[in-house]
Amino acid sequence: MSDLRDQLWDSAVYGKAPTARGESLSVDQGQTLQLDVLERWLEQGERVAGYKVGLTSGKSRNAFGPGVRPFGYVLQSRILQSGETFNAAEVASCGLENELAFRIDQDLPPREITADDMRRAAASVAPGFEINQHRLTADATSGLRVADNLSQYGMVVGE
Repeated sequence: MSDLRDQLWDSAVYGKAPTARGESLSVDQGQTLQLDVLERWLEQGERVAGYKVGLTSGKSRNAFGPGVRPFGYVLQSRILQSGETFNAAEVASCGLENELAFRIDQDLPPREITADDMRRAAASVAPGFEINQHRLTADATSGLRVADNLSQYGMVVGE
């Protein structure tokens, strides 16, 4: 696993695809590896700006199994505000997805979260674009996709 962890780090930093295929990697193991890579970012002085919930729309909704919603992190240095410029050519295999960005200003309960919990915790909502970097091949396993931070690169957040 340490070799795959190192490959995922190189993928996140340099945008190069990992050579490991992760055939036996479960979604839960992928989530653990993703957090290991995040720990390296934090050791480098990076900060977490927020988190993304994956697989929330259309045909992707149950792609990893019914109700499976893996998460990914968003780095502070990769948040752009509306109106800032971004050179997509600097990110290999760059893609954009429209999103909603919620700012949560209170802790959520350590249990299954209800719609009322979210209404109370959400301070604001803004339009956004997720910047993706497609680092994996189309046949990558679900576990490897989660370990690769669900292709997350950054966010553009509107007002």
